[in-house]
Amino acid sequence: MSRVLFVDDDYHIRALYAEELAEEGYDIITWGDVSRLMDVISMKKPDVLVMEIHLEKEDQWDLLKTVRKDCPTLPVILNTATLNLPIERDVLVAAHVIKSIDMTELKTKIRSILEVASAFRWDLPKSPMLPASLQQNATQPPLLLTYNSRSE
Repeated sequence: MSRVLFVDDDYHIRALYAEELAEEGYDIITWGDVSRLMDVISMKKPDVLVMEIHLEKEDQWDLLKTVRKDCPTLPVILNTATLNLPIERDVLVAAHVIKSIDMTELKTKIRSILEVASAFRWDLPKSPMLPASLQQNATQPPLLLTYNSRSE
């Protein structure tokens, strides 16, 4: 069973999404306190992180950079109210979906990202002949940029 960490500062959103995603068969962890997010990731070891980027009335781009640095193989999906992400920030995430009561798009993205991520996680022999960068890159899921063509 794949583990999804869902982060949003709104309790009602967390509860709604947790119920919907649990029906898909995922082990759901919800979290609202961004100050301890890295501890939760370290302890719970999610397979995918779904998060709102405007948590606690601030953008959490620095937190997202920390997630990318400390957990380079963890796919991140931004669940936001806007499509307008600067491209330099867009590359930090595997996907970007519009926050909605209809979670069909989010469920599809989670499923496809987990499939891609599992296909690209393999163990390379720990050999001094293989450069460390190759060993590290071989375990990282490919970057998947998705854009929603709907206009706001």
